[in-house]
Order: sequence, then C-alpha cells, then structure tokens
Amino acid sequence: MLKIFQEKCGKIKNVVSRSDFEIFLLTFLSAFAHFIALVKSVNFRFFGNESVTYSTHSDPTFLANLIPLAERWQGPISVAIYAPGTDYDMTLEAIAHLRTCFQRSQLVQDFVTFHLFSEIKYASKAAFPKLPIPYCDREMPSIEGRETFRKANNLTYPINVARNTARQAANTHYVLPSDIELYPNPGLIRSFLKMVTSFKEEAINQR
Repeated sequence: MLKIFQEKCGKIKNVVSRSDFEIFLLTFLSAFAHFIALVKSVNFRFFGNESVTYSTHSDPTFLANLIPLAERWQGPISVAIYAPGTDYDMTLEAIAHLRTCFQRSQLVQDFVTFHLFSEIKYASKAAFPKLPIPYCDREMPSIEGRETFRKANNLTYPINVARNTARQAANTHYVLPSDIELYPNPGLIRSFLKMVTSFKEEAINQR
C-alpha cells in the first residue's frame, strides 16, 4: 500500500503500521501535505484484474451510505474521508460503529478500506489511535447532529484530493470512481469482468 502511494503521489514519511491500521504523512504533488490514517478491510487482498474497486469519498456525515453500498457492490471499496481536527475522532467512532453494530457490518469489515486524511495543521494529535468500542444501542456518532470541525471552521472540502486518495489507493487494475450516495446495480463486478474477458478472447481469435 505505501509503495503504491509513493509511486503515484509523492513522498512518504513517519510511517507507523500494524496489521489493520497505518498512519503516515504523504506529500501530494507540489507541497500539499496530508496526514493519512488507513483502516484496512479484512479482505484487503484484491489485486490486478481479480476485481473492481469502487473508489469514493466523504466526510463523517455520509458514512451510513457504506452499508447499502457494500451490500450491492460485494467487492473492494476504497473510501477517502476528510477528517480535520475533531472530525477525525468522530470518523473513527463512525467506522467502529459501521464495522460492528449493523446486521450487515461484516460486509464493511470484509470490503471497505478507509483512508482518513486532512492537512497537517488540522491533523489529529493522537499518535496511534485505536478504533473505539462502539455503543451499538445508540445512533451512529456522525449523524447525531453534532457540528463538524470542517463546518465550524468554514473549511473547503478538498474534493480532488479526496477523489485521488481513494482512487490511487486501489490495488485492482479496474477502478470505478463514484459518489458515496450512488449505489451500483448488484452483480456489476461480475458482469464487467465477464465483458472484459469476452473482449480479450474475441481479440485473440481475430489474430
């Protein structure tokens, strides 16, 4: 993962990692530095032409869309989340909730990889945070009406950086960039790969 980011985006430093969590600093293109925290999916094993990655982005307030999205996609999902300041903690709470508290939470664990990012000056001071223990009898933290750090500080949502973070983190050759609120048709991965295979076979036969 880090090698992919380094090849596509720029410099990486201060790497901290364990099996399901990584934190590192990344310089995007010019001097636009970002703090990245990565919460890996359990099935973080799709490579090459094995599948299609759905790449998307969000802030903490739209993450509830990941349950129906994962249910319909049934494949790797790379989501970049803009989480400056206290939005970082709110996002970790929401991720823990999504991975634990719903009937279909296993799909989130299996397929969704989260990439939390913000400018360095707004990055969380927590050196190596753990996902909090969720309270499953409560609403998801991000939809309880709390004002976000981004809104309180009138920060512009960095949509291009968010898109690039999610897309460039994909391990598969095929990537579908899309909106977190747009749910694909079930079986789209299988249909797409079948189409690609048939095109290749047809091209070989015409030689």
